Amino acid sequence: MNKSIIFVAVIALLMIGMAGTAANAQTAPFYSSQVSFPSYVGTGQQFNITITSTAGFSNYNYTIYIAGTNLTGISPTNTIHQYYPSKYNYTASITAPDVPQTLYLYIVTSADFDGIQENYSEMITISVVSPIYFHVSLSNPSAYPVYNVTATFYVDGVPVIQKTVPKIMPGSTVEVNVTYVNPNLGHGSHTLTVTLNNANIKIDGNANSITTKFYYGTPPNYDWIFYVFGVVLIFMVIMVLGSNRGRNQPKWKRSKK
Repeated sequence: MNKSIIFVAVIALLMIGMAGTAANAQTAPFYSSQVSFPSYVGTGQQFNITITSTAGFSNYNYTIYIAGTNLTGISPTNTIHQYYPSKYNYTASITAPDVPQTLYLYIVTSADFDGIQENYSEMITISVVSPIYFHVSLSNPSAYPVYNVTATFYVDGVPVIQKTVPKIMPGSTVEVNVTYVNPNLGHGSHTLTVTLNNANIKIDGNANSITTKFYYGTPPNYDWIFYVFGVVLIFMVIMVLGSNRGRNQPKWKRSKK
């Protein structure tokens, strides 16, 4: 066989191999991860973080590092790590700490493609706020059961929570408890209104709806007013006693001009 023909054949094979390699490099998917998480949670509340990475890789690793000012009550208490040979999504369940703060979570993922490891990282923040617990009693004074009673909770005129009771038996009472979390609710006095979709059911045994006031945050301390009043009162007493002291002195003790 002609050496030139062999040389051309070798070159052709090399070109085909290089073309195959280039084709593999071009078809290699771009690796990334999408992280789904709540922007805020209540203290002690359980929440999920879902990580979805690019499909078609292998040896998926998911790691979550958690930091905050006070992690008392958080669970799990250590760094979260999970490995899957081929599963490209993962959901971590976390219990928020007992103290309001900002949680910082550093997400790190990796996966292999043709023996090459690809990596992704992202920093997310979650606000931990103090929840508000609302409680009402729904009573059925009628002689027949009532189904699908929905209680709607309004805060400052805005509907925030709905809860449906499947069934209330005649002459019975059902307790409804809801948890309200709002990181934008300002500290101070607010109005709570609860209404029902059934006129036969009574709230706390009285009416079909109720309106009340509640305070969110630490109530202001007005003790300083009493302290100031006490100081002023003592000062006034001293002034009065001092002015009366000169008037009550005997005439022979007064200085002569």
